[in-house]
Amino acid sequence: MSVSQENQKTFLEKIQGQLKIVEEATGFNSKLIMSVLGVCFFFVFIGYFDHYITTVVGILYPAIWSIRAIESTGTDDDKQWLTYWVVFAIFTFIDMFSGFVLKFIPFYFFFKLIFLVWCFMPNTRGASFIYDKFIIKIFQKYEGKINEFGEVIYGGVTKIQKEGQDILVKNREKIIETGFQVVQEAHKKTS
Repeated sequence: MSVSQENQKTFLEKIQGQLKIVEEATGFNSKLIMSVLGVCFFFVFIGYFDHYITTVVGILYPAIWSIRAIESTGTDDDKQWLTYWVVFAIFTFIDMFSGFVLKFIPFYFFFKLIFLVWCFMPNTRGASFIYDKFIIKIFQKYEGKINEFGEVIYGGVTKIQKEGQDILVKNREKIIETGFQVVQEAHKKTS
């Protein structure tokens, strides 16, 4: 057997091993999963339904598995899916503000779909990689400032809520009287 044939055999064995991991983790036939993903990748690659497909693949599949994780007795899958949603939220936030530029990159949605699948697949767990290598380090570095910002926002919202309640209480009778007048005028117009 030549080196090339042996490398091909090793590569095929690796793929089969990865497919087995996917099948065991999902409970679905890996060929079915790969076929569905293949069709999705094809349509995104040619530019049809790219936005919709990346959204469905990036949200629907992880949502189903997140529900299953919540309902399961173990906690490992909970951590995996919470990690995915943290990475997805940060990616979506970045995408929201830079997506208008990124969409001009050829095959943007194709690469986005590859990234999202890489993040949630049980054999790659890309979200855990990104979280461990980047997100948690940045969060820990700026945790104090993040907490301060959260307190400022919370304080501002609480103040606005209190002022709104005070205004409603102070003007309660005027608001009720105006409401009755509006209803009476509407009733006169329909009569």
